[in-house]
This record gives sequence, C-alpha cells and structure tokens, in this order.
Amino acid sequence: MASSSLPERALPALPVDYYLTNFQRLLDGVMALYTDLLTADERDWITRFQSNAPAAQCLAVRMMMRKGQWFRLDKLVYEEIPDVADAALQLQQRGLVEIVSEPDKEVLLSLLTKPELCALYSHLELAKSASRADWERAIIADPAPAPAHSYQVLHFAGKQYLPVWLLLYFGNSHQDLSQFVLSDLGLEQFESYRLDSETRLFQHRDHIEAWLQLSDLAQIEFELAEQKRVPLTFALLEQLTEPYDWPPLERKRQRLINRIARNLERSGDIQQALHWFSQTQRSPSQERQVRMLLSEYKKAQEPALLRQAEQLIFAMSNASFNHEEWLVAQTLRKQYRRANGERVPREKPPILPQEHLALPQRDKRVEADVLTYFEAQGWRGWHSENVLLNALFGLAFWDVIFSSQPGAFLNPYQRAPRDMYTSDFTEKRRDLINQRFAELNQNTDSLLACFDEKHGIANDWVIWKAIDREMIATALAVFPTNALVACFSRLLSDLRYFRAGMPDLFLEKDGEWRWVEVKGPGDKLQTHQIEWLTWLEQQHLPVSVLYVTYSDV
Repeated sequence: MASSSLPERALPALPVDYYLTNFQRLLDGVMALYTDLLTADERDWITRFQSNAPAAQCLAVRMMMRKGQWFRLDKLVYEEIPDVADAALQLQQRGLVEIVSEPDKEVLLSLLTKPELCALYSHLELAKSASRADWERAIIADPAPAPAHSYQVLHFAGKQYLPVWLLLYFGNSHQDLSQFVLSDLGLEQFESYRLDSETRLFQHRDHIEAWLQLSDLAQIEFELAEQKRVPLTFALLEQLTEPYDWPPLERKRQRLINRIARNLERSGDIQQALHWFSQTQRSPSQERQVRMLLSEYKKAQEPALLRQAEQLIFAMSNASFNHEEWLVAQTLRKQYRRANGERVPREKPPILPQEHLALPQRDKRVEADVLTYFEAQGWRGWHSENVLLNALFGLAFWDVIFSSQPGAFLNPYQRAPRDMYTSDFTEKRRDLINQRFAELNQNTDSLLACFDEKHGIANDWVIWKAIDREMIATALAVFPTNALVACFSRLLSDLRYFRAGMPDLFLEKDGEWRWVEVKGPGDKLQTHQIEWLTWLEQQHLPVSVLYVTYSDV
C-alpha cells in the first residue's frame, strides 16, 4: 500500500533580510539563557550591533556569515542594503568595522583578482601571463609600498564570537543558521518543549571554552587524517591527556582520542594505538585493543598479549557499553579461544520459520515484488522495516521523549533529546516510562490520538513519509497489547541498536496478521535481523523469513 506523506505545497518566499531575523533569533536565544556566561566583550558587541539601523545590521550579518575578516566595499552589493557605504560608516561609528583606505599588501593580495593586481603593480617587470603565485611573490618582494588605488576595505570585528553563540544556542558545533531557514520554509516542524536556564547544557564558562577547543582539535584531526599525516596528531594528543569532570566534555574528549588512536592503528603504530585506546572507556576502545593484541600475538606468540586480551574481553562481556559491544565481545571470545589453541565448534544458526516463493520476473525491489504478490492474495501490506515498530514507540512515548530534562533540549529544532541513544534516557525517565507502560497495559488508544495530534512534527522515531494512519490503526487493532509492550521494552534496553533489524513487511487479512522478512537471491540474514526474528518467534508472534527466487535469475 502506498504510504502517505505530508502534502506537497509551494515553499513560501523568504524576505530579503531573512538572515537578519535569524541572526537576531540566535542572539535572543543566547541572551535569554546564557547572559551570565557571556564575556563583557560579547555582551558589548551585541549591544552595539543592536543599536544600528536595520541596513547596517544586515551588512554586519552579511560579513559575519562570509569567510575572512577583510572585505572590499565595492563587492558588498545587496538588494536590501541600498547604501552600503553609509551602512559601513554606521558600523564604524559603533566600533564593529574599520574602514581602511590604505590596506597593506597582504590584504590586497587576499582581495584582488589577478588582473587587478597586474594593473595595480604594472611597474613590476613581470609578464601578465605569469602565474598568480609568481605575481604574489613579486609583489611581496617589491620594497615599495602599495601604489595608490581606489579600493576601500572593511575590517570586520566580531567573527570570533559566532562559534560561541552557535554552540550555546544549538548545543553542538555542527548546526548553524541554515536550521532557521528549514523551519521558516516549513520543511520541518518541531515539538514545543521547555527551554530555560535550569535545563540548559552549559553552567560554566570554562566548559564552553573547553568544548570549542575540543571542536577545533577535532577539525584539525580530521584534516590531518584526510591528508594522511597521522604522525602530526601526536601534538593533539598532548592536549587531551587530562580528563574532564563534566561528563559531556569527557565523552567528547574520549571520542576524539578514539578517532586518533584508530588512525594510529591504521598507520601501523600499534603500540601508540594500544596506549591511547587504553586511555578511554568509550566503545570501541576495548574492541580495538583486543583485535590488535590478538593480531600481535599471532606474530610474536607472547603469552602476556593473550592475557591482556582475555582481561579486556571479560570486561567487555560483563560491563558492556551497549548491546553491540556485548555481541562483539562474544565474537572476540571465540577468536581468543582459537588463538589459545582451543577448538571452537561452529554455532548452529537459529531455526526460524521459512517460506520460499518463486516469482516469474523481477519488476521492482524484491520487497515490493513480494508485497504485490501478497496483495494479489487479498492481504493488506506495508513495507514496515524499521518504520512501524519505531513509529509505534515514538507515538506511545511521545511526551516522555520530549519531557523536560536537564541538558536534553537546547534549542527549538531537535527531533529528540540529546541523550536519546544513551543509557541516561531510560535512567532519567524511569518513573515516566513505568507510568506509560502501566497505561499501555490498559489500552493503546493514546497512540492513534497522538498520530492525529502530532502529524508532521519532527520525531526521530516517527518517519511520517513512510507511515500512514491505516498502517498504525491496523497494527494497533491486531497486535496483542502484551506483545507491543514487550517490543517497547526490548527497544528501551538499547535504543540505538534495536531500532534496526525489524522485518520488512507487515501484512493483515481478516484480522490475521504476520511479519515477513524478505530475502532475495544471494541475500543473507544479518546479525541484528537474526536477533529480532529470533526474539519475535520466541514471543510466539507470526513471523517468517521468505526466500525469493526469480525465473530470470
């Protein structure tokens, strides 16, 4: 069945100065929650910015959004700023820009095109066909000052504050003002939730500075890794030796160490990689250590390496970071036993209900072909893979997901709380979750009501374009309540891992229903699919694996 989606409509036209409104929205949000954590310079800049006329404010935001701090006045041409020179003069009077009539050579080199440089420095004995690099070297070497010219240049002051404000508003270092545009265009609608100083993320200025420093280091690490200059990351590691006592910062630090250690491993520096992975507790640090230790043991046959691997595997099994790490530990245990000379019998795959279907030809994706086949047999069907159960969970726990918790919601544009996929989510909301389970055990009417009330509002668990009301209503009508509650409990045990691996198709006919996992020619079940199918079959729910062949295959 075709799933519904939000109705298509023409996008609204944004006003020419939309970016000024968005920038002011950013400042208002920051001032509302974090005035006490801003520096005197930051607060002073905001005050001086807001004292300008709208045209001057537009010019300031235009420069704030562009790269660099130097700008040619003649290149700043915008429909909404009729007199750029006057706007620049206003900004200069309030100390936000400096109008420079005689910029130095380095500034000119950064702003002028090659033909403009050739014309300005025509006295140099250099062919116009020479490369820009040759011209720049000759200009820098010229002992004379820059020739007279008519270029007026603006030096903009304040760019250093923008990363701070974006971090405070969004709570991360990757969202920016484009988020406002998506909302203004109606492309995304968000839930309303509480935002105030009691639930804000940052409580101390030094946490802000440390966060920005870690973000800068992460960007440097990324660039070095892209350039295959892994040894240079040692200088970064020297700045990451001391742990933070604030968990969000410490998680960020450990993620960065893991990234650097992984690059060291890939470059063959095993000893340094082992050392730095041992400095973190975040997955996959223990996994990577075990894999390297087992690999080194094969080369050196040093028993101490095997003992280290055994200790780490034991720790992973008994205090796993998440379900996925626990699964990895079971695989590594087998590898350890083989390295230790033990015979490890091959595990038999679970016996799952199977069906086989031969189709005359391939028309679409195999799941779509099978769905067409079942619909011809009188079934109603939906492609439900990682959609249906997740949507039911999102609807059932909507108000729990968007409940007010310290540090969970930092801006009006979140699809889920920041701790959605950590153990903190269930731990901090245990009472709310238990209360919801008690209500669900009585009836599940609230889910369909939530579908109607919240339709189109962003929720990381509800993919509106992939579901429709009939799908949800049908599922609620046929799923046993205890089975639905059990599925939700399974999801809550590890929200990140168990949100994937669910069966492909949900089918219903005359009150009878079933889940079907579809496998085309050559396709095999993945681990997370086997886990879900095995669990569903253990719950005595109608689920099967359908293996499809085609006559033209």
